[in-house]
Amino acid sequence: MAGLLANVNQSLSWTRGRYDPDVIVDLPFVPSASALALRGPKMAYSRSSLVYCTDALGVLQAADPDVPCYEHDPAAAFAPLGLWLQAQSTNELRNSAALGADTGTDTLPTHWSVTGGGWPATMDVTGFGTEDGRAYVELRFNGNPTGVGTLLFETNGTVAAAQNDTWTASTFARLVAGDFTNVPDIKMRIRVRSDVATLGENDGANIKDSITGTLARFGHTATLANAATTNIRPGLKFGNPAGAAVDFTLRIYLPQCEESAFPSSPIPTSGIAVTRNADVLTAVRDAPGEGTLIAVVRAPDGLPAGGTVLRWDDGTDANYVHLRRVGDTARAEVRGNTGTVAQLDTAAASWPDGTSVKLALAWSESQNKVQLSVDGAAPLEAAWTDDFSSVPNALEIGSDGGSDYLGGVFGWLRVLKVARFDADLQAV
Repeated sequence: MAGLLANVNQSLSWTRGRYDPDVIVDLPFVPSASALALRGPKMAYSRSSLVYCTDALGVLQAADPDVPCYEHDPAAAFAPLGLWLQAQSTNELRNSAALGADTGTDTLPTHWSVTGGGWPATMDVTGFGTEDGRAYVELRFNGNPTGVGTLLFETNGTVAAAQNDTWTASTFARLVAGDFTNVPDIKMRIRVRSDVATLGENDGANIKDSITGTLARFGHTATLANAATTNIRPGLKFGNPAGAAVDFTLRIYLPQCEESAFPSSPIPTSGIAVTRNADVLTAVRDAPGEGTLIAVVRAPDGLPAGGTVLRWDDGTDANYVHLRRVGDTARAEVRGNTGTVAQLDTAAASWPDGTSVKLALAWSESQNKVQLSVDGAAPLEAAWTDDFSSVPNALEIGSDGGSDYLGGVFGWLRVLKVARFDADLQAV
């Protein structure tokens, strides 16, 4: 991300404090008091709840209502990523803070349980507390399990679900002592249930080798297929050691279960389910008849249906500029006077889950064309023959009028009132 931002600065020959008459929107999403200052009118930002994000030291911090959430990258020594704009989401687990555990016993946090394969007899609580802002419980598994075990984070019937719902279970974890000798696999699990019985287990990929002494977050997303589904129970599945000895100690931090296609920011709970409300970032600003938009954006870790990077419209579908993610591609659309939509779709896998890209979009009424470039690649082009009949003046970032959220992290957004095409578009 840092390299992408440097390229944006250099290519536009812009430095802080120097006015460029071609720049009409200039939004560096960095943690500072002026981060949401817009050239011209200011952005209107709101979120009516707390949100938790990771700071530059790796500590999970709470941001008060209406205070933006700036995320940092654990894979890059917690370098700043930018502003995380998210849809509303609810952690349906009532006790992610792991309250109620008793050290030196097998008393797990309230609502948690270990089931199956002799695993309960191997488990002891060896500690609990808070590390880097994240509540945890520490569990030692030491014995000779004879089957598959599951550490469940909620009771039967609590998390209501239905056929065709998409749910994501996630948790932070790290290995404190021992190793996973004789444990064939460890997976995130979503147990699918009816009112009276377990219908099946929906398991994620094997994460055993990824659980190390370094704190990491693991997630699994499932779309529920069984028509009899009424509720789910998320947890961690431990493979069958077939009676061989196991001895390892895990810390489990802030498990989460939400109706979403990917893990959102952590939502701590300590007795009831908690909802984090949506981020809303907008401005009133006229779109030019020709312009260039540059955005550096990190996609979430999965979003099959897509999501909006930016939409600029006149309050209708007649006149708009729309940049969004569809699957693992970028899509640009420009429309004027209810006419034909000029649409451009980048190649498959041009914007994979969890990656940052630089998107550059240019449009011109006088030149009758639209171009889109990703990360400096040769631009795609489409004809645009219908001028704006009403000037788009409602600028929405990260969502389309409070829906179609990308759920991504925004590192930079800039709009020029001139169209940069071809090699110039690649270079911005």
